[in-house]
Amino acid sequence: MLHFALLFPLVVVVAMIALAVARRGPFRALHISSAAAASAEATNRRLRLRLRNVGAIAATVACATLLTVAGLIGSITTERQEPLDALHLLLLTPILTAVTAVAFFAFLPAFPEESASRTADLTRRTPLTFGPRSVFVAPVAAAALLAFLIVLLGAVADPDGRMLSYSPDVAKMGGGGGTFPGLVYGIPLLVGMVLLAGVLIVALKRIASAPRPTDASLREADSTVRLLGIRVVTKTATSALLVTAGSLCILAGNTAESINRGTSVDGRGNPIPADATMQAIGTLGTIALWLGVALVAAAIAFVVGAIGDATRKPFEIAPVAEVLA
Repeated sequence: MLHFALLFPLVVVVAMIALAVARRGPFRALHISSAAAASAEATNRRLRLRLRNVGAIAATVACATLLTVAGLIGSITTERQEPLDALHLLLLTPILTAVTAVAFFAFLPAFPEESASRTADLTRRTPLTFGPRSVFVAPVAAAALLAFLIVLLGAVADPDGRMLSYSPDVAKMGGGGGTFPGLVYGIPLLVGMVLLAGVLIVALKRIASAPRPTDASLREADSTVRLLGIRVVTKTATSALLVTAGSLCILAGNTAESINRGTSVDGRGNPIPADATMQAIGTLGTIALWLGVALVAAAIAFVVGAIGDATRKPFEIAPVAEVLA
């Protein structure tokens, strides 16, 4: 269970392969005037845009792999009776991976134009100019959920702030128990969330404020390129927050179920009368496990969506006959 964060980079690789096979079409079809068609086609063919996306995905996978290997080595070399300090790195892997991806996708290439002359555009642009408010709901909700779980698990942890272990008390009745990540693990996650939020805000502002095409007929195509960039970074951040929250739920749920199972028999294997408190803990553990699985499934959906937006053509130019009609 401690290595559940490994699922995030694995999903990235699987999603890349699946989407490469699927060969998804353009994001949308746009009616562009014949005079601006050459510039628009240049954007669809532009290697710089595709290389940026491929480079960002490759850097993301490399970052996730290095962090995961480091955390795995740390967990293997940790003594059984010592606190698992490598858990810091394992739990932070999705968030740090998302920080790497968002930072790369913040560099939106300028829209190419056939004309060398440009005019000033003084219109104030924000991320909301190109993306609907619904795009930003998911990362905010995921961040709120993760912060709530960190505070909740920190509240039930040992006073030393590392973790709560139920096993000493339960051992007298036949074993069982486990650990909840305490605030010593939760505080780095909160710091990671702040870092991810800062990088995401900078990326969104960078995408929104990049120079726009002078030709007004290219503005819709330009907005489509920016919208895809916004969708990629918000989905990436959301997936990292969800998989982290899911990992915490699975860790806590597994411990709660173990506590319940450990109090069902005594040291000699004789059944112990059911205890309402232990049954409630077991029920909460089951709910937490299923919630964790659901959150990880949602994270997979967001990862696939982000890579899908990053690897498809931004738009397809409609035939000129349709424009003239």
